[in-house]
Amino acid sequence: MDHYKEVTKLCTEYVNTTCDICGNDVCPHGNLVDRVELSHEEGEDSYDESFTSTLSVDMCGKCFKRHIVPTLKDAGLNVKYK
Repeated sequence: MDHYKEVTKLCTEYVNTTCDICGNDVCPHGNLVDRVELSHEEGEDSYDESFTSTLSVDMCGKCFKRHIVPTLKDAGLNVKYK
């Protein structure tokens, strides 16, 4: 015979994503998206992630345009939106 007991499980639920620079919500208007995700991974290419380090940054489009685009242009990249 199977026996069961009632349990309460704690879980996490996604709420929102904020910009790591200014702290504002990156999707403040429902379905409108103004989000940039940057990540850099380095280390030994392996199935075991313990050999790699990752830096991930979430930011709003405003901070991307203010802080990152000028740096890309200074590096010689031709930054154009399509």
